[in-house]
Amino acid sequence: MRSSSPLGVSQRPLNAKRIRVARLRRGLSQNELARLLGVTEPTVQKYEAHSAPHTVRPALGALLSFPDGFFSRGDPVQLNISSPALRPGRKTTHQQRSLAIAAATLYMDVNEWIDTRFSLPRLNVPDLPGLSPAEAARELRSAWGLGSDPIPNLVRLAELRGIRINGLPMAAAAVKSFSHWYDDRPYILLARASTPEATRFDLARELGHLVLHRHSGTPSGASHEVQATLFAREFLLPSDVLAQQLNHNPSTEEILETKQVWSVAALTLTHVARDIGHMTVWSYRSVSSELTHLGYRTSEPEGMPGYERSRLFAFVLESTRYGKLTGTRIAQELDLPPAEVHIAMLGAEHQLQPPENDDPDK
Repeated sequence: MRSSSPLGVSQRPLNAKRIRVARLRRGLSQNELARLLGVTEPTVQKYEAHSAPHTVRPALGALLSFPDGFFSRGDPVQLNISSPALRPGRKTTHQQRSLAIAAATLYMDVNEWIDTRFSLPRLNVPDLPGLSPAEAARELRSAWGLGSDPIPNLVRLAELRGIRINGLPMAAAAVKSFSHWYDDRPYILLARASTPEATRFDLARELGHLVLHRHSGTPSGASHEVQATLFAREFLLPSDVLAQQLNHNPSTEEILETKQVWSVAALTLTHVARDIGHMTVWSYRSVSSELTHLGYRTSEPEGMPGYERSRLFAFVLESTRYGKLTGTRIAQELDLPPAEVHIAMLGAEHQLQPPENDDPDK
């Protein structure tokens, strides 16, 4: 955690890097922030390259919705993530990708706050760059002692293996998910704006990136995305087990029954059934058409009851070691807006007491 200076807030110098992170988190360009502040764009560029005068602090805090103290804390962490590398091929804007990276940067303060106060699970994520996606999925299942059974709560499973998972704000929902390494620990960011099944699949896909592409930098390129998708399918739906469970050319009813067992989307299961040779082209098209008619193309009727919950963040908030902990208290200690902490912690406080505002972007 980057601590703040002992001087009074009004006397501390403003941190140029934090000004930039706050601007990006709010989805603003330098020109847009300049107009809001009533200054020129070169002036904002100067703020972000060097610093800003103390007189600007109240306006920055008000316009960007950050506590005044945020701008005087130490440098934020420098994440090894580039905007173009986030889910290539997706219809996301540079602004959305930059916002997602800025959010991930902010949430590292929350993660570090927790790291310094609680003993967390040791890392258990094998490096499997030489394997095919399917082989890597089977190897990870073996390493984690999962056998070939359906995986219950994938968020908790990943946390138990030392992977840190944070949310993403609604303004970055189009990014869906991404992963990165920092100080030899993996992090996954999830925008839980789609169905629980789709979000679960996104998480499995990021696990694929972690085990297959760790030494490739931030996952980039269509080939990496294809590999991660194939990994996720095999990890969530082991093909050998599925081949034994499903009838050839399964009916729509059988697809809907089986998808409940494995907690996946009906159309995902249909794709996998086709790919393992259990459905003819005609059968695949027929079932897919019926599922679309039933609404499964845009939602997941009778799906999972909710998003998979974090046990780690719930444990932190339930702990009495440091007195009563709430997202608001953590936010105050970090000079962050409470909503940012709620997002970072996957809304874990909802399990205890609903926050007043979970996401300023909604």
